[in-house]
Amino acid sequence: MEMANLEPIRFSNDYKKGYGDTRDMKPDIAASPGFKPPDPGEIRKEGRNYKLGIAVTVAGYFTFAFYILTIFSGIRFMQNGTAVFAYAMVALLAALVLASGVLFLLSLIVNIKQTRSAHRVSRGLLFTFIGIPPIVLCYLALFIKALTENH
Repeated sequence: MEMANLEPIRFSNDYKKGYGDTRDMKPDIAASPGFKPPDPGEIRKEGRNYKLGIAVTVAGYFTFAFYILTIFSGIRFMQNGTAVFAYAMVALLAALVLASGVLFLLSLIVNIKQTRSAHRVSRGLLFTFIGIPPIVLCYLALFIKALTENH
């Protein structure tokens, strides 16, 4: 059994704002000062910046987890006498912290530009803000370690 459309049929030129394409609208609605039709390029850019924000969040928390892993496994490697692995993990940690910091700054710049052009906070910017704490904690830990060890 097929469901019937229960909306009344109108044979006039009244157009609803919520339905249809903007090309079908009356000229006075489409020409109103607050009306802006969606730009297909803007939608693709929002999706790209959203993925960039998620990448920043994932990279930040992954770097923080790797930092904790480096602390504990570095102690273990030093106790076993295989200091080369500890130094390799520290070098990899430094590369991860640097990469996540650069990715964070890039995402922040791109998402702020998109937020200003769209006049609303984008989802990518929200995910970028969620990724701030682990990145800041990693940089703060490395800064404090450098201060306390006379480097």
